[in-house]
Amino acid sequence: MELKAGITLWKQIKNWIQIFVVRPFLWIAFFKMHIISIKRKSRVSIFVIEKHFFDNTKSLAPVIGADKELDVAFIVKHDSVREEMEREGYRVLKMKSFAALRFFLQSSYVAFSYGSSFIEFFPYFISPRWHQVLFIDHGIPVKATARKVPKYQHYGNHKLLQQYTYTICSGKQEAELLAEAYDIPLQNALVTGMPRNDRLITLMDHPERINRDINKGDKRAILYAPTWRPYDRTHFFPFPDHDLERVKEWLDDHQAILYFRVHKEDLQRNEAFFSQLDLTGPFRLVNQDFEPDVVEILSQFDLLISDFSAMIADFLPLNRPMVFLPYDYETYAAEVGLIIDYKLMTPGAVVRDEVSFLEALKEGFEHPDRYAEARHKLMDILYEFVDTKASLRVVAEIKKSLFRHHYQALEK
Repeated sequence: MELKAGITLWKQIKNWIQIFVVRPFLWIAFFKMHIISIKRKSRVSIFVIEKHFFDNTKSLAPVIGADKELDVAFIVKHDSVREEMEREGYRVLKMKSFAALRFFLQSSYVAFSYGSSFIEFFPYFISPRWHQVLFIDHGIPVKATARKVPKYQHYGNHKLLQQYTYTICSGKQEAELLAEAYDIPLQNALVTGMPRNDRLITLMDHPERINRDINKGDKRAILYAPTWRPYDRTHFFPFPDHDLERVKEWLDDHQAILYFRVHKEDLQRNEAFFSQLDLTGPFRLVNQDFEPDVVEILSQFDLLISDFSAMIADFLPLNRPMVFLPYDYETYAAEVGLIIDYKLMTPGAVVRDEVSFLEALKEGFEHPDRYAEARHKLMDILYEFVDTKASLRVVAEIKKSLFRHHYQALEK
């Protein structure tokens, strides 16, 4: 039985169990623990619940870890990530340990890059009631997020969402969108830029520092990075006149390689599609198994193909051509939702058939500045900063907030 927003009855029952049983239990348990815990004003817990050490967390880690005024520890869920971070010299605590729990309870500030639902941090319960909570995020969103997602707008499901005190963002328009989506004051949407862009800009300016080579040789590299669709598999060449052999020949003729970077579930859904490709020739795969952190390889690509993915915003600082395939725009807008005008998010050719698709790729190679003005316009909307200082700004905001709140508490 399907309810509103594509939610099944069984899924909704699970949601209600989390909302009305698990959440109150955790709230009461941690309320009692916080009562007997003494907060330390400079102590910061950073949760790493992902299966990789990457993204904003990795870019921020060396900057915040080296700050002498902060007492920082990374509370890590997966052993492989914990071991990697320990090798790199970070202070790491195993998530399911008494040491991590004690550090967390004594922390005045909590931060993380991933974790949209409170249940993702189980058995912990993170609340702005007891900590200042910063969502470090992991990119500029194009699709609807948090309270803007249809499934969270029905049956009280918004109570599943993790609550934040602050979020970081890259520009003023994004700040307005995220403040509404996360139900926080506008001034708490901190325009710092994304720490991961520190690394991207560095690799743009210093390609000799690239650690992960995509092995393109002297060929042109095209990145195909579609969004993940909860309702269907991605159709990579959604054209009525599609001919895979023609695409392959075009890539060979133009000395180009097409690299796919897709969601792991989409890889499974498209097993038949990928099984027919020779992934050592003009088609390649650069998923998280190849490189977890896309910013480590992004500057090596000459052109991007996408649809509604946040990769559009990630690729934008490179000022390189983009081609768009929004073949299911109406369905995606209804099922998932978009929070930015899609016309603004497409500073490049929008194609509907394969002939136009190949022509758009050719034009991108031969006339890369064709849509430069549109790209600059979008940059002005999305990015307040394009530099290597986002991590420093995030740390400065954490310190400003920590010590301001401490002095206000003393005055009271």
